[in-house]
Amino acid sequence: MAKKRTQRSRTKSKSSSSVNIYKVASEGLLLAACVFLFFSVLSFDIGDAPSRYVWPTNHPVANWCGRAGAFCAFYIMKYIGPGALIALLGIGILLLVHLAGKKITQLNLRLIGLLLLVAAGSTTWYLLWPERSFLFYRAGSVPDGNGGILGIAAGIFLKKHLAVLGTAIVLVCTWLVGLILLAD
Repeated sequence: MAKKRTQRSRTKSKSSSSVNIYKVASEGLLLAACVFLFFSVLSFDIGDAPSRYVWPTNHPVANWCGRAGAFCAFYIMKYIGPGALIALLGIGILLLVHLAGKKITQLNLRLIGLLLLVAAGSTTWYLLWPERSFLFYRAGSVPDGNGGILGIAAGIFLKKHLAVLGTAIVLVCTWLVGLILLAD
């Protein structure tokens, strides 16, 4: 009887270790993708293809991650805006913590906090530097403005309905609630 138990436990440990290896490998690939996208967005230049806002486009590509990085960064910055840096950094840290073997509690609340920080970051960026910023869009400004579609839409909505003071209050509260939910 004892011999059967040890054989079963060995079989279970082999199957659980192979599942664990796949889990670690997939999380490692996700972490690598987050690092790649983070540095792609950080080195975003509006003059890199596939941008149609500058002609001729940069040759060679100015993005630190090459043409693939320029492609990803263009669409991330177009739709999400600079708040994507917060998302990529947060997801990367969550993956590192999980790979280190620590359990992440209340993942849903942490993701909601991260989404709030992304929206607040892009909206704040748009409201502070609506046309041309000092860090992104070095070759010029996109016609819509900075902040991506997310930041522009939220910024215009808040300014239209809450004026300057109400917008500032909502953004400060969004930053605080997002930080509390993410770091709780």
